[in-house]
Amino acid sequence: MSPPDSVSTLPTRNSSTTT
Repeated sequence: MSPPDSVSTLPTRNSSTTT
């Protein structure tokens, strides 16, 4: 649960930066 959460946060932040 911890590993997936961290990975999900990475992409989410990347998308926000691209937007």
